[in-house]
Amino acid sequence: MLTLLGVAVVVVGFAVRLNPLLVVVMAAFVTGWAAGLTPVEVLAAFGKAFNENRFVSAAYLVLPVIGVVERAGLQERARTLIGRFRGVSVGPLLVVYLLFRQLTSALGLTSIAGQTQSIRPIVAPMAEGAAEARGVTLDAATRQDVRAMAAATDNVGLFFGEDIFIAIGSILLMVGFLATAGITIDPIHLSLWAIPTAVVAFVIHAAVHEARPDIIAAAHSHSVNGKAFASLGIPLDPITQDSCIFYNEHTVISEQGGAVVFEIEAGRELAAKFPTGKAAIHQNHGLFTVGQTVDEAAFWFISMERSCQAQLLAMAAGTPKLIPHKYAD
Repeated sequence: MLTLLGVAVVVVGFAVRLNPLLVVVMAAFVTGWAAGLTPVEVLAAFGKAFNENRFVSAAYLVLPVIGVVERAGLQERARTLIGRFRGVSVGPLLVVYLLFRQLTSALGLTSIAGQTQSIRPIVAPMAEGAAEARGVTLDAATRQDVRAMAAATDNVGLFFGEDIFIAIGSILLMVGFLATAGITIDPIHLSLWAIPTAVVAFVIHAAVHEARPDIIAAAHSHSVNGKAFASLGIPLDPITQDSCIFYNEHTVISEQGGAVVFEIEAGRELAAKFPTGKAAIHQNHGLFTVGQTVDEAAFWFISMERSCQAQLLAMAAGTPKLIPHKYAD
């Protein structure tokens, strides 16, 4: 019965709102003492469980560490540090972090950075400090936008970078799926083919976010109807109520059409043709949409894909009638 004292410690500790980590450790030592174990044996049991339990990750140890350093003023230090470099704006700062995140993820080092490890305590405060150093007044909404941009940058870098690492789950999943279809391929080959995608993603996403500080998320995919419509090099016409969403809100970009964009300057040239609006049609490539949230960018993309499909069907059947400007705008 004495071994149940550990449960009592947990109940009392949580009731008086003590630090959860401290409560768990105290409960473990009380249970060990009641079971006749020495403190060294309790620590040995902790170590054994840590090594043998696959569900325990060293990444979890980062959480209390980050909490301690944040309480000691890490965010304020990060904001003050970047404020000394008045030539650094939010865009270039996040582009550099995007490159760092992709490179480290490509090497399999996915846990050394992330929303908890780097974005909240360091990158987001530095982005806020960079904006304030350039005289930007950050109200509550704008501050949240900057933080969201930092968080999205981490997600994009991780997503496109980790697919280059041969032991990542997505690579192994694709290898296994192809094997069930009788197609044998080495993981290293998939990783090598992912490198151009990662490079292009960095170039285009970095350029778009640098040119469009007003947006948080960008969506792009080689969708069937989008690719087919983009090959025409024409804008969407206001032929349905749905397509009117993009009336005077999208542009057609012919520059770099059909080319795989690897160079930074080429990416900037592409982004420069997309200064306003919610969408762009890149000739011989596909659709791009942007938004204040990931959900918004994805919604615009799906809507535009379906609008392209509707116009392709209408053009195949005849000459579509346009909705008048006074109704479409």
